[in-house]
Amino acid sequence: LLYWVDDGGPGEPEFLEPMLTDGNDWTGLVVFSDNRSYSTTSFNVYADTTAPETGTLSINGGDVYTNSRNVTLTLSSNDDQTGIYQMKLGNIGAPWEPYEPYTTSRAWQLADVQGLTSTWAVFKNHANMEATEQAGDTIILDTVYPQTICDSPSTVIGGTIPVDWNSSDATSGIDYTQLYYIHSAVGVWTPFGGQLTGASGTVNFN
Repeated sequence: LLYWVDDGGPGEPEFLEPMLTDGNDWTGLVVFSDNRSYSTTSFNVYADTTAPETGTLSINGGDVYTNSRNVTLTLSSNDDQTGIYQMKLGNIGAPWEPYEPYTTSRAWQLADVQGLTSTWAVFKNHANMEATEQAGDTIILDTVYPQTICDSPSTVIGGTIPVDWNSSDATSGIDYTQLYYIHSAVGVWTPFGGQLTGASGTVNFN
């Protein structure tokens, strides 16, 4: 590389640029001329014209569901020439956050939207080149408690008490339902009927 700066002499300053090759160091020379003398200073240039890899982003280690907006992002990318320098993050439907130093683990807050949501990342290398594609992951955010409704006869003489139950959760569905009873003389909630699968059913309480 050669920069030629002509101070007061005839002609225009010149910038001579050879063809740079990725992965090579080049030495530059600045030449100053005032028609009487010359002075020089040198600098080094490392050529990197290749964008970094798209990389990966994982929310809470790849979990399908979360009951909190506060999550942990695991991030990874690679650039064989100058390395990964910065990254920017963003939630679906929201503006990108400013570029920040690259790290492999980052506390993050999801968008305040129940259901399927996503977070994205773009990585940048030291040559200021962005990855050509975004890395991202999705997760189902569910911060609303499920609901269970129970019904049983108001009076039962002897035998068992049939308890009808119905559970619902609009976002992540029902994994199982556990019913409890409390005896007024004891005052402690006690489970009965086991872990019930499905959305509804009847359990006989003895």
